[in-house]
Amino acid sequence: MEYVEVESGKLHGLTKEGYTAFLSIPYAAPPTGALRWAPPRPALPWQGVREATHFGPRAWQGAPPPDKPQEARDRSQCTEIDYRWEFHSSGEFPDTEESEDCLVLNVWTPAKSAEERLPVAVWIHGGAFANGSGHEMEFDGAEYARRGIVLVTVNYRLGMMGFFCHPGLIAEQGSCGNYGLMDQTAALRWVQRNIAAFGGDPERVTLFGQSAGCISVELQCTMVKEEPLFRQVILQSGGGYDTPFQSTVAAGDCREAAEQGLVWGEKYFHTRDIECLRNVPPSELRRALMEGQAELHNANGETSRAGLPFLMPVTDGKGIPGALDQQIRDGQIVRVPTIIGSNSEDLVPEQMRQGSLNWAFRMQELEAPPVYVYEFTHQPLGDRVGAFHSCELWYMFGTLERSWRPKNAADYALSREMLDRWAAFIKTGSPNGNGLSNWEPCTKEVPCVYRFE
Repeated sequence: MEYVEVESGKLHGLTKEGYTAFLSIPYAAPPTGALRWAPPRPALPWQGVREATHFGPRAWQGAPPPDKPQEARDRSQCTEIDYRWEFHSSGEFPDTEESEDCLVLNVWTPAKSAEERLPVAVWIHGGAFANGSGHEMEFDGAEYARRGIVLVTVNYRLGMMGFFCHPGLIAEQGSCGNYGLMDQTAALRWVQRNIAAFGGDPERVTLFGQSAGCISVELQCTMVKEEPLFRQVILQSGGGYDTPFQSTVAAGDCREAAEQGLVWGEKYFHTRDIECLRNVPPSELRRALMEGQAELHNANGETSRAGLPFLMPVTDGKGIPGALDQQIRDGQIVRVPTIIGSNSEDLVPEQMRQGSLNWAFRMQELEAPPVYVYEFTHQPLGDRVGAFHSCELWYMFGTLERSWRPKNAADYALSREMLDRWAAFIKTGSPNGNGLSNWEPCTKEVPCVYRFE
């Protein structure tokens, strides 16, 4: 399948052994000019055949790209993770340029024709809602394609471009913020309309993500309750319910965040006018944001958020009517088969463990389909950090060879198991079968937690 036609035009993909990759496909119009800080609009049509053989721009990041490691060094005694070192770009997965014109997605498909109706998985990347992209070096659809799955990864607006709030936006739109989440929803709707052209089945879509991507998936579960955009979810290192960490998700109100945005705009750009702010180059917005962060870093080493724009999901009275925990408590959430879990040395690990169990128990109360809980405890080689936040990505995407870390047979066996279980779940709603050991759903009566070790 070298060529496909989607609603905006024809695409030419990159053919590899066993699959074809279609890269940087626009799913919405460029959110530039008057569309900065506006809900996404339909993608613009193109003439002729669009080359979909290279990754496109990343969204504007919350900070300039960090310095990358220049040479190998002994990290064997390190006990803290250095993410510059861990996920630096390379080869086919480079740090592409940053651009507001970033609303693209990537598709890897093993299908030979549009009639195959294969299961689909849509991946939402993490990065604290401020950084990252759908083509980071640890992501790849090759191993999922080899298991008969169409994989989609999504770019969405981040940080200042994706979550800025301002009274001028409320006057225009009735609410503000959450533009990055709206982008994700637009991508899911694009998948519903177009994935059949790639041999995918729009009725068999799994939504999954990690860290901020995981929180995004949870929020999508509350945003599209009446719209069947996906049939099951996988929540990695960010999911959960009823913990101090989870209680902060979408707990802020967009009107309060708008006042913070107004104060920030007046201080750094001497304007209260949203149109004036729309005309400020992205690099200047980021410079002012970083300057404000530096100013608020006091002598005690503590950082206050006062005077800075709030650049995270907010309660907006529309797509997100209330904090995530409250919506789950009220039963305002889709009820679908779920895998949820975290890593043993994750961010707030105890809260993440308990949050995963709480999620499973609440879904049981809501008579939802089964929830499978896991913990990733495997210690990657190369240092003494442990099973740190994000380390499972190398394993569940089958990209260990791109990591700087030493590997052994146990690493590759664990990677195959994660891929096989994720693939089984994407296909059937259960992470079992094909000779895999039994993984029981988690219930109050039998609180099973499967360990990847």
